[in-house]
Amino acid sequence: MRARRRCGAAIRTVTDQPVRYVVYSHQHWDHIAGGGIFRDEGAHFVSHANCLAHFRDLPNPDIVMPDITFTGPRYDLKLGNHVLVLRYLGLNHGDCLVVMTPDHVNVPFIVDLATAGGMPYPIMADYSLHNWVRSLRELESWDFKEYVGGHGIPLAPKSRITERREYLEALITETKRELDAGTPQEKIPDVVAARLEPQFHDLRQYDDKVRDNVRRVLTYYEMGW
Repeated sequence: MRARRRCGAAIRTVTDQPVRYVVYSHQHWDHIAGGGIFRDEGAHFVSHANCLAHFRDLPNPDIVMPDITFTGPRYDLKLGNHVLVLRYLGLNHGDCLVVMTPDHVNVPFIVDLATAGGMPYPIMADYSLHNWVRSLRELESWDFKEYVGGHGIPLAPKSRITERREYLEALITETKRELDAGTPQEKIPDVVAARLEPQFHDLRQYDDKVRDNVRRVLTYYEMGW
């Protein structure tokens, strides 16, 4: 009840209208749990159709099952005179992530693909690395100046997307270089961390996460995932 009151108070600082739709960015619980307070008020829940299999495979009572899903590359969610444009870029961070942009404010909501100024989650377990890079390149081709992320600073310049792509490409390239050179795998994380440090040391928690990022890339080349 206390959480419901806090949530309601926060929403009323923006609008006195009820919440009509809740849109899931993807299937991960840290972004979508707790929607029951909106379901109880009559809101409709929206996601890409691929999310359904995840919710059924690992049920969570704090996750409201979507009642509206879509399968194509774009879905226009209409409310009054406005449209929230949902775009599905394919496999990247899981298989059901959508980027959403209000038609009247050209500021996309881009969750987890490019956390501004920070490092990727250490083991990057739910990412298809080459599809992640592909998706970032697609986002770079879009016409916008700033975006809202799911973590980190509230509003970030588009250049942070390029920064993430360049980091990933360098990470992948340098890890593969050491594998091809026959460097013992236990030494590769330190070698690559030192090589990338001059360009990327300003990223938050670089020293804490880069070696695990390298280990994830090793599985990409050694195990095919």
